[in-house]
Amino acid sequence: MRRITKLLASVAMLLVLLLATSCETLVNYLDTPQTPETPTEEEYVTVSLGFDFVDLEVGYEPLSRAQENNDVYGIQVYSTPAPATECPEWKPFAYGAFYSTDNLSINLLKGYEYKFIATMLKDGKEKLYNLEQWENGVYLGDEYWAPFSAVVSDNFKYGLDDHGWDLGSGYSCLNLVINGYVQSPNRPNLERYYGELEGYTPGDKGGKAKIQLKRTSFGAKFIAKGKNAGSGTLEILMDSAMQVNLNLAESNQVSDIYTFDNVREAWLDNNYSETFPVVLRLVREDGTVVPLGTHNLTFKRNATTVVHVSMDDTSEASGVGVEFLESGEMPDGDEVTIEGGEIVDTEVETNK
Repeated sequence: MRRITKLLASVAMLLVLLLATSCETLVNYLDTPQTPETPTEEEYVTVSLGFDFVDLEVGYEPLSRAQENNDVYGIQVYSTPAPATECPEWKPFAYGAFYSTDNLSINLLKGYEYKFIATMLKDGKEKLYNLEQWENGVYLGDEYWAPFSAVVSDNFKYGLDDHGWDLGSGYSCLNLVINGYVQSPNRPNLERYYGELEGYTPGDKGGKAKIQLKRTSFGAKFIAKGKNAGSGTLEILMDSAMQVNLNLAESNQVSDIYTFDNVREAWLDNNYSETFPVVLRLVREDGTVVPLGTHNLTFKRNATTVVHVSMDDTSEASGVGVEFLESGEMPDGDEVTIEGGEIVDTEVETNK
């Protein structure tokens, strides 16, 4: 009996010691500062976002207007602990696709620096491929493919992995399906704006961040001239762009605005240009194809290249003249003329 009593006493003492140790461990754990997985509201500040379109010229309608706005915006936000190191490691913080940027704001976590990457595609609502997204009978929004890969919700989505395609690339999915395939050129016929803001630190009470956007596009205009420019089809094949077919019986010229293949580089350099091959050929009414040559032409940021195609003699490749002229949407550029296979380049003053 005495042995049993001693055994029970030992067990009781062991339980007391275990309980005391467990409580001590619990107390120590609770006393240790923890980093919450979801920060409290007090750790966030609200920052308003604004855009400055440096290439918008007199005559453009203001960004905020009463009629329907068909532009589409994409914004990626990255963060790094403040103060940022010389080579910061930017991690995805938030992402959003928007139809309107009026009263746009974002909740930023204190103690971090931020980098914003933004792009705008003019009339993207009509020109970009998109699909309506529904869930249980509820309309979620329009889902856009490249360059956004997102559903437009006019709200930022937080805590995401790196999302969306490369906003610094011209690659875009057009609202054009051929033989069951969505057309996705690297130089789409889209007017594109792009900008970055790096190293932004919000104040204790928030603030405002303004992202400067530059036009990262060029204009191309083709004019057929000569006695044979009134019939047939002029086919224009610009590298990495959609083919253009100009019906000469209806018009002798065609023009459009295109996005550069390397959007980010076009944003960094005001004098940015890309040189790439342009194939020209005439398809006569009887189906005969007359090659008009392959020409390496240079297209400059925020300028329109006017290509004069001489069609007096369409029995062989004809001379092609190229010049930068003022258009309604872009300023003057260079004047280039191709004579006898050689290019004569004349520099003129530009307004950047």
